Amino acid sequence: MTITEIRKQAAELGLKVKSRSKAVLIRAIQEAEGNPPCFRTGRITCEQTQCCWLEDCVPEEYARLHRVTGIGARTGKWRR
Repeated sequence: MTITEIRKQAAELGLKVKSRSKAVLIRAIQEAEGNPPCFRTGRITCEQTQCCWLEDCVPEEYARLHRVTGIGARTGKWRR
């Protein structure tokens, strides 16, 4: 997802979007949607396999190791 799309989604949720990094915006969106604001907080594993940010968040090695497939942010779904 591009930063423009992320900013648009954040604005639709009523969040301030100016001068925020991608990670900060995504965490704000996660929190506004009632999810834990965990995007790129250093986790190397994640049980939230339905998260639409998973592809950008979890390291590639974890995805390979656990055979997580799919295209994450583009479809909003990872498949095992």
